[in-house]
Amino acid sequence: MNKSTLALLLIVLCFVGIVVILFRDFTPDDTFIHIAYAKDILEKQSYSFAGNKTYGSTAPLWPLLIATVSAILNNYILSAKALSLISAVGSIILLYVVLKKMVGTTKATLGALLLAANPYMLRWAATGMEATTAVLWTIFSIYVVSKNSKLSFLDCVVLGVGPLIRPELLIVVAVITLYSLRQRTLSLQKLIVLLTPLVVWNTFAFLYFGTILPNTFIAKAGAAYFDIESNIVLRTTKLFISLHLPELCLLLLSVCFLLFIIFLKKTTVVLPYSYLLYLIVAVLALFYSYYIIKNVKVLSRYALFSLPLVITAAIVLLPATEQFIKQRIIFSATILLSLVYSYIFTNTVTYPDAKNFVNGFQQEYPKIISLLKNDTNHTRSLAVWDIGMVGVYTGFRIYDFNGLVDKNRFYYTSNEEYLAATKPSFVITRRMLDFSSVAQQISNITLLYETTMPGLGINERDSLNVKVYKIEWK
Repeated sequence: MNKSTLALLLIVLCFVGIVVILFRDFTPDDTFIHIAYAKDILEKQSYSFAGNKTYGSTAPLWPLLIATVSAILNNYILSAKALSLISAVGSIILLYVVLKKMVGTTKATLGALLLAANPYMLRWAATGMEATTAVLWTIFSIYVVSKNSKLSFLDCVVLGVGPLIRPELLIVVAVITLYSLRQRTLSLQKLIVLLTPLVVWNTFAFLYFGTILPNTFIAKAGAAYFDIESNIVLRTTKLFISLHLPELCLLLLSVCFLLFIIFLKKTTVVLPYSYLLYLIVAVLALFYSYYIIKNVKVLSRYALFSLPLVITAAIVLLPATEQFIKQRIIFSATILLSLVYSYIFTNTVTYPDAKNFVNGFQQEYPKIISLLKNDTNHTRSLAVWDIGMVGVYTGFRIYDFNGLVDKNRFYYTSNEEYLAATKPSFVITRRMLDFSSVAQQISNITLLYETTMPGLGINERDSLNVKVYKIEWK
């Protein structure tokens, strides 16, 4: 075993060890949304959420993958977590392989380390979410572009399924497709193959759900384009920096030296893989500008796919810095920055937030579910903000205040109006809900349970006061 292989193995083992020790129990409620769909796919042969046929997933391929693995393992949570962890490990290995072909072993090892040490990568690796699979797919797309040759049928098939893993990957597919058409490396036949997964799924979605737009698109998108809020722009900027800090520093240093060479030394520079760099810039610009223009709060799992893009750009541009600083110094400084940053950010942000979620939401909601299941109310319906776990384990008809799995929510102007229209037997609140506005339609309301729990993680850190009500309607 040579040194580079040994280094890669050590990186992977350390990555898996940290994930298992710190994040093995962290299972976001969104994971259970995927599991609810997977459960219905496997047990009811229906693409539905808790028995309700609704298009509530922006990652439609993910429940299908969970259902497939669960048919073998007979465990939905284990299947989801195994898929995300295998994707994370596969991403580290594949990035090493791709960069090795592009820039050599040493720089490939640095790229693999940057990916493995990333605190967001560590956080999402064993959650059961699709974010790390999106990273793996993005690395494959880097490989496809780096070949700078005609796309194979396999390339087209894999590229075509990307947007079914995460919708943001549609941007990557569009950029690669336009570039390949311009370079004449994509024939009409292969273009059809590339588009087939999207066409097939959207045809199915239209015939089955009556729409090609998931409820989540409507629920999470801003009301209008260019209705931009400065706090959301600032939050998106902070996420971009925190997600990419070590490789961003390396990239900016290389860009500064590159500009110095071009404009002050008046030297012509031939950049290796310049076409790939342009495509990376285009993808990042389109991704962040769209969400800013649409005024959407960008979550780290939306943006995680961009990690290998920035890492690849930083590694490819390293020769510019190496003209002024010895490679050993650059590598040592980058590794030190990456490890120190990962340690600080993981221990102060991602791990404490994950721990709070595990000790709060993941401890309290099973108690609430048990309480609800023991009630003999015959209608068995529930209105709630956090739909995942309750959707999997209660067997109730779920009414979703966010509208993620119930498009009917968007027909009502307020939660109270939605509540009055659906008349659920139970309500779980963690936000202000004005029952007085629907009091005339209620014959009796009983507070069954109340608890205070830590926030829902990085995006909602404030403590939550959760209440469970039983309602009898007139």
